[in-house]
Amino acid sequence: MPRTDLDFDQFRKQLMEEREKALQSEHNADEIFDTSEEFETGELTTHDDHQADIATDLTNREQAVVLRDNIRHIIDQIDHALEKIDNGTYGICDDCGENIALERLEFEPYAAYCIKDQAKIEGTG
Repeated sequence: MPRTDLDFDQFRKQLMEEREKALQSEHNADEIFDTSEEFETGELTTHDDHQADIATDLTNREQAVVLRDNIRHIIDQIDHALEKIDNGTYGICDDCGENIALERLEFEPYAAYCIKDQAKIEGTG
């Protein structure tokens, strides 16, 4: 049963704003990744590079990949929350079917699980 205690229009607006920010962050991470890839492939050899420089470049590239993957995961969660608004299940835990606390939704509007089930998923509960 859809929740009647939530302002779905406000949450949709907030989710769309979060999605736009995440897309911009994803674009920025892609630019970092592309720049690092150009730098990495721009030379025929790395023999004249210091090992620490090579390690730093590799670390930066790996961080950009992880950042991009994390941002993509958040965008997917936001899209899932928007779908839940459309189908009337927003604010309801995907696992147990109980209502997600309003405070949790205000903090993380794309939350799909109540605190108890999120803790189980993360292995902290």
